[in-house]
Parts: sequence; C-alpha cells; structure tokens
Amino acid sequence: MISFPPVRPISPHFGEQGHVFGVLLAVPNLFAQSLLATVPVANYPQAIAMNPFTNRVYALEEPANQITEIDGTTNSATTFSLGVNSQKSLNGAIAINSFTNKIYIVDGVNNHLSVLNGATRAVAQVTVGNAPVAVAVNLYTNTIYVVNEFDNTVTVVNGSMLGTTTVNVGVEPLAIAIDLDRNKIYVADFGSNAVTVIDGRTNSTASIPVGSSPVALAMNRGTHNVYVADRLANTVTVISSAGAVTGTVPVGSVPVANRH
Repeated sequence: MISFPPVRPISPHFGEQGHVFGVLLAVPNLFAQSLLATVPVANYPQAIAMNPFTNRVYALEEPANQITEIDGTTNSATTFSLGVNSQKSLNGAIAINSFTNKIYIVDGVNNHLSVLNGATRAVAQVTVGNAPVAVAVNLYTNTIYVVNEFDNTVTVVNGSMLGTTTVNVGVEPLAIAIDLDRNKIYVADFGSNAVTVIDGRTNSTASIPVGSSPVALAMNRGTHNVYVADRLANTVTVISSAGAVTGTVPVGSVPVANRH
C-alpha cells in the first residue's frame, strides 16, 4: 500500500476587490495545487490567519473594521464587527492562539488590540501603544505581543487576564517573530537598523545590529535561526540562536516580505 503524506492547507490569496481568490489544498511533491473555492468578503482585506484546530479562517477587512470567519469545511462565511473606530485604517494584522481559540487583531492606527473569542464570538478591546502595526502570540505562555510603531514599544498582554506590560524597543518597530520553544521575541526596529530580542520570562531586552531598515522577520524553529529582511540594504541578515549575526545574504532590490 502506498502511504501518502498528510494534506497541507495553503493560505488563501486575496484580491483588491475583497474576495479570497482561492483556498489551495496541496499534498507535498505529489499533486498540483488546485482551486477549491472563491469566498466573497468585504473590500480591502488586510490580513488573514487560520486556526487549524477549529478549521476556521479569519480575514480582517479595513476600513470596515470587521472580521470574516470562513468555515474551512463548507467555505461558508460569517462576518463580525470589531466595533466603531475613531480613525479609519487600511492596514492590519492577525494572530491566533489555537489552544485557547482567541483571535487577536490590530489595525495599525487605533491604539487598541481587539480580542475575538472564537467560541462565543464576543469581542473585547485592550489598550495598547500608538500605531499598533504587528501582533504575535506565544501559544505556550498564552502571551500576546503588540508592536507599537510610533511609541517604539511592545505591549505585552497576558492572555488570561488581559493585563498589560510595556517594553521599550528600538526606533520605529515594524515586525515581530517568536521563538516559541525558547520564549524569545524578536522585533525588527526599522529606524534603528537593529533587532530587539525580548526575553519572554523577564521582559529584559538586547539589541542586535543588522542591515539598513529591517522590515520583516522569519524564524526557523528547527535551528532557532532568525532571518531579517533589510529593506534598504538589499540583504537578509541571519541571526543564530546565540544572538550573533552569522551571515548577510544579498537578495533582490528592496526586500519587504509581507509588509504593507
């Protein structure tokens, strides 16, 4: 009998007119990806994330300030308002704690974190810093990290009580990645040409110089290496698990990853 590897969901892709252009399903190295469905959502979807435990996909739509929940089995969609914002946004980010079924949303303009309970669909708001542009969650510690671009801070949110702590980072932080196993949080400081490393146990910080204008981060959980896209240097900086820069790799012009 032939044993096939498990089916792996691939993130949907959005179009400018507010549609998920396709939910792709692929078996690695065996079958070509195929279009399964097109799911209408509101105009200008800005971010997307999936809870693999509930098989639900969440799309953030701005400036409508709403979330569309897509059932991964039926592709049916339900929309929830995140409330009334004082300022309109055309940006946003989503992070999900799949263990607690909580969805965390920021819009880059309004100074709060929206918390959607995936089970009850209730929405709570937590005050954070100025211009929250990125969000990430450590599933193991149930801690949420919000990057505040204009404050040069990260708001640390306790996922159980929603209490907050503020951690100072470099100038104009834009992106974040978490090493879940080592409880280290990496923040790309665009204006400082550095990456701030936050110790998740103590909230103490260290700064690592990188290339010009770091704008995005990626983490390899196997090696614990961090890869930093240096926008104006046209390079990717490689940071080892020990916190040392081990290489600078030339890439194409103005690497930005998924930064808007």
